[in-house]
Amino acid sequence: MRPISQEETNKNNTLRVETASDFLKTELQKKYIQKNSLVINIQLPKNHELKEGQEIYLEKQPLEYYIQNALTPILKFTNNKGIVVAQKNNEPNLTHNMLKAVFNNYELIIRLETIDTPDTYTLK
Repeated sequence: MRPISQEETNKNNTLRVETASDFLKTELQKKYIQKNSLVINIQLPKNHELKEGQEIYLEKQPLEYYIQNALTPILKFTNNKGIVVAQKNNEPNLTHNMLKAVFNNYELIIRLETIDTPDTYTLK
């Protein structure tokens, strides 16, 4: 084991961010071909007012926003009034597929299918 200087740590972190940004930019510019429907598990706050069958929508940000946050892309979901009601940030492959669909002009409609617990939902 060898100690790593702060300078080397910063350089490695910068390289990781640049690599992730380049990868995400390339991925989002690829043509999206839908193979199966996307199934999304997401947690909502306990004090929400969403119900089964209700639709929520992906809050679309400019491409640069996602590229700048490529290491941990965060997807935010809104209700029909435009209020953010949930977010997703822990499944990079799913996040990339959703973003690829959106940036290829697919309409992404997310409908609450089942309620697992009071604050966890399965979305399609």
